[in-house]
Amino acid sequence: MNPFWLATGIVCLLLFTVSVIGHLRYLLEMVGPELRQYIVTNDNEERPFSRDHRRWVYASSKKQNNYFGFGTDDDLEKSPNYLIIKQSAFPVREERAGEGANENLYALPCAKVLGGSRGRKKAFRPGSIVNISSLSGITGSGSSIAYAVSKGALNTMTMSLARALAPEIRVNAVLPGVMQTRWWREGLGEDRYNAMIERYADSAPLKTAGTPEGSADPVVWLLEGADYVTGETILVDSGSHLGPSPSR
Repeated sequence: MNPFWLATGIVCLLLFTVSVIGHLRYLLEMVGPELRQYIVTNDNEERPFSRDHRRWVYASSKKQNNYFGFGTDDDLEKSPNYLIIKQSAFPVREERAGEGANENLYALPCAKVLGGSRGRKKAFRPGSIVNISSLSGITGSGSSIAYAVSKGALNTMTMSLARALAPEIRVNAVLPGVMQTRWWREGLGEDRYNAMIERYADSAPLKTAGTPEGSADPVVWLLEGADYVTGETILVDSGSHLGPSPSR
């Protein structure tokens, strides 16, 4: 056996026995996708395992990077048997029999009729959207990076939708801070929960942690009033985003 291969620890029987043919084989493997695409077959026609499946197996067995780009090279638009769902942010349902043109169609048809399911006398479809975000979307802190990033994205979406839906629909967001909830209490345990609430209250200018009721109040105001407010992110955090109060 070639001492070079022994010294480097790289063992490939094909290259040992028939070096020229072995290198030619790997060269053909490199240009294989192009040959199959234009001459033989595409990456998905081979059975029982497609070329894409085998490529992942080969890379995994060699302990190489087996990650491949997200997406597909399939012809989704013209090939049969592919279900294409085209996203629509604000779909308007088709007109039904007996309805006049644009009857019962709204600028935001997916908005819920508040009180409608319970037959309330004053049920109404609000002309306002209120997203529930978090202080984490501003500070970048929270239970995880993914959580903070998603809330930051929600804040940006609030401003974008406020532009897109105006003037018919107002869009705002409420950003609560730490709140006194049963979920925190049961998750942390009584001692850790009380310690967390105490630390938060000590660092906030208003010296208290929020409550679900306190966060709901601005939501109701944004829904029923605030006729001239849109695209806003309202912090409901006892002022904790301001930092600790100066010593007195």
